[in-house]
Amino acid sequence: MNAVRIIALPVIAASLLASEPALADSEFTGSVSTRGVAAKRDILQNDEFDSSGFGADVSLRGEKDFSILRFWAKGSAGIFQYLDQERENRQVLQGEIGIARDFGEDFEISLRGVYSQNLVFVEALSADQQRARAQVKWEADGNRFQAYGEYRKRQYDQLVPADGTGTRFGGHYNRRLGSYHWVRVGGFADTIDSTDDERDYNRISGSVEYSHPVSRMFRGRASVDVRTWKFPGRIARGDATGATRQDNAITPQVGVDYGRATGLFGRARAGYEMRKSNDERFDGNTPRLSLEVGYRF
Repeated sequence: MNAVRIIALPVIAASLLASEPALADSEFTGSVSTRGVAAKRDILQNDEFDSSGFGADVSLRGEKDFSILRFWAKGSAGIFQYLDQERENRQVLQGEIGIARDFGEDFEISLRGVYSQNLVFVEALSADQQRARAQVKWEADGNRFQAYGEYRKRQYDQLVPADGTGTRFGGHYNRRLGSYHWVRVGGFADTIDSTDDERDYNRISGSVEYSHPVSRMFRGRASVDVRTWKFPGRIARGDATGATRQDNAITPQVGVDYGRATGLFGRARAGYEMRKSNDERFDGNTPRLSLEVGYRF
């Protein structure tokens, strides 16, 4: 799937959905936004958390309901300009199609396929990815539980061709306390097995998030994320035992959200990643500030 096909997904969806009879409801949504990131890199640059720069994103989604079935297609594009002159600017393209089936008023099963170009991952600064995801959701009386499983395949942007495959399993529980007032607990475990042994990894993550409305348009946000990575194909530099690399990180974050479901919106975040690694190149802490402003329609 090339860039033209990715961008064309929402257009194709729009024409198909518009041609269907009136027995089903159609909806089209999208957004445009710009963002900036400031991060102090005390560790070797290796992911997006510790990368300063600015960028812009645009997305369009078409959705249609057929009684108990729901179909959607989505396309998005983005660009990010790194302040680090040694790092190339990143252009991202992504296309998604999906279907969901309702079982009564509380339970839903969904399937989706996503194709992405030029993403940043924990094991690589640039790769394409295809993923298939199955998800179940139960929601009733302010409680929502979601669980999912994914299969992923990646192609790495490097001189010697290499790819990787793996799975991700996770979920979260969300307790709604009021309008934009909720607490969420979640986690996941994922792994990649690559033809380039240095790209192999496994990871476990857990998080807690909280949102509290300050006014009709503003919400305060707070979260903490705990993760551990293992890279069985990488020898940790500076480890006297010759062990393979293992990282652990705790990342608290606070922020403010502005806006509603449509119209102008904004997000401001301040986070601090406290990372420990047996590889001296990756041991250190990273403060991070980010700001995003956009419009939803």
